[in-house]
Amino acid sequence: GMTNFYQMKVLPWYSVDSSSWNSGVRYGQVKVWDTNRHKFLNFKQKDYRAFQKHAGALKRLGFDWRDFYQQREVPRDAIMQMSAVSYRLVEEYITSLHGPVEIPA
Repeated sequence: GMTNFYQMKVLPWYSVDSSSWNSGVRYGQVKVWDTNRHKFLNFKQKDYRAFQKHAGALKRLGFDWRDFYQQREVPRDAIMQMSAVSYRLVEEYITSLHGPVEIPA
């Protein structure tokens, strides 16, 4: 259950496990990986200005900010997909920093 980004980034983990990736649906706080700045963007599910402000980061993940704009219902599936894609890209980024970590014999 450890996904503190700083700790994940500085230590060469073999594996981390957490349910943080879907906290956007559970708690209303969306974490989106910004592939250009190599950091998480955090905003609330219904903060439409934040979705628009970070339209470029969303597009790089394959999402259109307008799909989240003023929906009657929060698009839970899309937020979960966006979070899953974000955490997968974080994994790739951290692996690029440390290289693959081998399990000791």
